[in-house]
Amino acid sequence: MRKIRGGLGTAITWAVTWGLGGFGLYSLLHLVTPGPGYFIPGVLSVVGISALSGFVGGTTFSTVLSTFYSRRSLKDLNPAGMGMWGTLCGLLVPAGIFGIGSLVGLGFEVAVGTITLAAMGTFGALTGYGTIKLAQSGQPKLEEGDSDWMLDSGE
Repeated sequence: MRKIRGGLGTAITWAVTWGLGGFGLYSLLHLVTPGPGYFIPGVLSVVGISALSGFVGGTTFSTVLSTFYSRRSLKDLNPAGMGMWGTLCGLLVPAGIFGIGSLVGLGFEVAVGTITLAAMGTFGALTGYGTIKLAQSGQPKLEEGDSDWMLDSGE
């Protein structure tokens, strides 16, 4: 149960972070290159897609941690390495969308695909790195014997 709660917490944190990142990126792009569309419908779709991608990426990231790093303490985890895992997890949704779209014959603009993949990869790297750094920063505040901080099976 603890493992599920931790994974859900990571997924929700990633979803909120990515939603805010999508809002910021869309707002910046809308200011630089205002298009014919209205801001609100565009930003809502970008925030929704970003948050959903973040949720899937966060779920995948916590699954990777619990699968491959289950017996390591937080201090043993390299934040840069976790950033790399975050990048891979962050690219899952857009790569899947573009891959399936290409198979069924949908055309994508190269600029949109490039911006999307760059943004989601960057969001994944930053949130993967940040997740571990944040967890490691809370570790010294525990008293001796409060927790062994092992990423165990949750039993």
